Amino acid sequence: GADTLLLMVSCLPVNDLWHLLSYARSLGMEPLVEVATPEEMDIALDVGARVIGVNNRNLHDMSLDPARTELCAARAAKRGKRWGPGGDFALCSLSGIFSREDMERYRDVGCSLALVGEALMRAPDPRATLRELLGKGGGGGGGGDDGGGGSDPVVAGYATSVAKVCGVTNAEDALAACQAGANLVGVIFAPSKRQVTVDQAREVVAAVRRFGERDGPTAFPAAPPPPAPFAPSASE
Repeated sequence: GADTLLLMVSCLPVNDLWHLLSYARSLGMEPLVEVATPEEMDIALDVGARVIGVNNRNLHDMSLDPARTELCAARAAKRGKRWGPGGDFALCSLSGIFSREDMERYRDVGCSLALVGEALMRAPDPRATLRELLGKGGGGGGGGDDGGGGSDPVVAGYATSVAKVCGVTNAEDALAACQAGANLVGVIFAPSKRQVTVDQAREVVAAVRRFGERDGPTAFPAAPPPPAPFAPSASE
């Protein structure tokens, strides 16, 4: 029941990355290709990735470098690439987002999506934190910027931004993420403390579907023709 999957440039040989990208598309999924450096951005662009996420966190020592997204965006611009609606790919900023100012920083770079994890995990009120990140304020009165009828735009999937909760391992947490306003719920199959089995993943998907999937206005670049097989250069 997955809608997408994560492919990390740092973990995959280039040809494997290309083959997995192509195979995922044959199943109707457009992968999120994760990069961490301008050099990895080059690889993601070369294999034809259409959704590229820049991880601002060093996964070796867990330190953060908020400038990583901007550095990788600059590399794409240097190559004449465009991103965002109507562009060559959608750009995502992953990790290190704790405030509305952080969201606006990456939106100014042209990011279409952002991955928020630690800020929501540590928040005493994840719903209020998510509303702040989405720029919807913290007030609880009727009307206001909620649009008519007093409905909550976070719960309704209101979205110029998209919030993802990853590492979910059970149906209860999946439901809590949905109730807090998450647009995307992720599971991890790679060996880790939050690794899930296929059966656990099915339970998470079922919980999300019982809650009711929401279709947001996030627009990805139109699908180009399948890329030709990628041939690494001698230096690679």
